[in-house]
Amino acid sequence: MNNSSIVYVTIKDDKKKSKSIQSHINRLYVDYIATREGTDLAGNEHGLFGYVKSSSLVEDMNLKDITSYIRTTSNKDVDIIKTVISMREEDAIKTGFTDKESWKCLLQDKIREIGNSYNIDFHNLEWVASFHAEKGHPHCHLVFWDLGQINNVKKQPYVSYNKIKGTIAKGVFGVELNELYEVKNQAKKDISENFKLFNKEFKEELKLSNQLKEEMPSIYNNPVINFKFGKSTIEKINANLEEIKQKHKNYKYQLQDQEVKEIIDKTSKLILACSRECFNTFNKYIETELKIKEILYQANKEEYKKNTRANAEKFMLTKMGNQILKYLKDEEYENKQMQYQKEKEEYFEKKKIREQEYFEDEMSYLAIQERNNACRLISDMYFLLNNENISNNARYSRIKQKYSSLSKQAKKEKWLEKRNASGIEWFTL
Repeated sequence: MNNSSIVYVTIKDDKKKSKSIQSHINRLYVDYIATREGTDLAGNEHGLFGYVKSSSLVEDMNLKDITSYIRTTSNKDVDIIKTVISMREEDAIKTGFTDKESWKCLLQDKIREIGNSYNIDFHNLEWVASFHAEKGHPHCHLVFWDLGQINNVKKQPYVSYNKIKGTIAKGVFGVELNELYEVKNQAKKDISENFKLFNKEFKEELKLSNQLKEEMPSIYNNPVINFKFGKSTIEKINANLEEIKQKHKNYKYQLQDQEVKEIIDKTSKLILACSRECFNTFNKYIETELKIKEILYQANKEEYKKNTRANAEKFMLTKMGNQILKYLKDEEYENKQMQYQKEKEEYFEKKKIREQEYFEDEMSYLAIQERNNACRLISDMYFLLNNENISNNARYSRIKQKYSSLSKQAKKEKWLEKRNASGIEWFTL
């Protein structure tokens, strides 16, 4: 037996047989799975359950009526699809699928999806099934058909059996799958956080490396001096980042040329080689994806495992590639911000200098204006005093001329008369 957890097998009809013979075989087959040894009868005449004749009460129907109905339907050129779903005994015991009731609940929940895989409209879908508790090989027979085929004869559609296996596995291993999906989703989130941590440490190491290389090359080249990620790795990653900067079109990994993708992938692998956190998360996602695919699609063949691993690695490299491009985008934004801040500071510094120069020019202008005003004021005062002096001299001359002809006696009398007077007239006597 296949060592897969769940096996879904279709029993092919012999197309060379006549319609009547094939319908008879279909009737016998349903009768066999309903009553053979190991069938879980649950106290009934037969072990069938499902949905026929517009009723889900198949357990209460007469077995002969069911098989006759299937034979009649088959005679109308309706394809009767016969399948077997089997599980490993340990998985059946572990998940509780060891009786008719558990399989009935599972198929009632998943029959629509199984019918969709065969392009059968749910309203035209009829089916019967039975569970066989065979030692070491618990399995369920499922038989179904499309009533719409009666009026519309059509070719058998392509069927993805892996999809059907996955549908059934989700019902059987739902709890385990949910736990694995949580681990997988957490790994997708963690790789971003791990990458942020790596970026922070890488920037510090790159800065220190560049400083040592520029200022103390003899120490940098000393084999004793080492870094967390290794000098050669830092140089390779930095060289790759510079190359990506020159060649990338945008900041989406999926939209890059193949050449750029290869450089980004090479950079991601360098990071995985030197970051334990990124490496562990990367592998956790891949191993979880392998477990999920093994449960859903029995990916136990080496070729299938190889393809699953390759697809998971591609997905995670895409995630990391987008993180690398985001790192470059953030770095470009930071550089633009720093340049803007620098230009802003230079602008305000120049503005400050211009304002200082303008202030000094204004002060110089005001000083000149003040000096000119003082000069004009002095000039005006000198002019006024000069005019006053001229006026007084003229008056003095007139008074002097007026009294110069008087006798000494007359002058004495005038002096006595004017001795208490004030002004220039008194002094001119």
